[in-house]
Amino acid sequence: MREISSETTVTGKTLAAVLGVSPRTVNRIQQEHGVFDKRPNGRYPLNRSVQAYISHKLESTMKRGAHGDYEAQRALREETRHEMDKLKLRRMRGELHEANAVAQVWGDLLTDFRQQLQALPGKLTPLLIGMDNPDDVMAFLDAQIFETLEALAKSKPEDYRTADDWTGDDDDEDELPEDGKPGD
Repeated sequence: MREISSETTVTGKTLAAVLGVSPRTVNRIQQEHGVFDKRPNGRYPLNRSVQAYISHKLESTMKRGAHGDYEAQRALREETRHEMDKLKLRRMRGELHEANAVAQVWGDLLTDFRQQLQALPGKLTPLLIGMDNPDDVMAFLDAQIFETLEALAKSKPEDYRTADDWTGDDDDEDELPEDGKPGD
């Protein structure tokens, strides 16, 4: 077996075997990147070629990794922007509402309904005083309760909302303070 020294040179085929790649890969790397110090006799200095190959692989991996991270972050940012644009469009069309606005509308609607129900005894008592027939009282109460429920059924969210709640006009992130200067 031959002793390897700092001056040992090898063929492209042998260098490829040492590096674990094909001779074609060694030639391609040499042509595209000039990594190896190919001698005029077509041989490569073994020690320097192995070190150069390792450096080349590390550098290309780091570049690809950094570039890959950048591309992945950029793709994620673009996907997020696209999703946000879709949500904004749905909000503008009235297909999507802020949870706090929906909760406010439902709260207002139920408060109004509760007040209507609580008003029934005071409203109906004077009308019921002259009624002696229990069937007439029951029919009258049914009609009044149905009327109250019908009013609830006809309620529209527009009756309970403000423009800011539903249009997105409450987004303060793009607005400047009153003094016209961006905040800290």
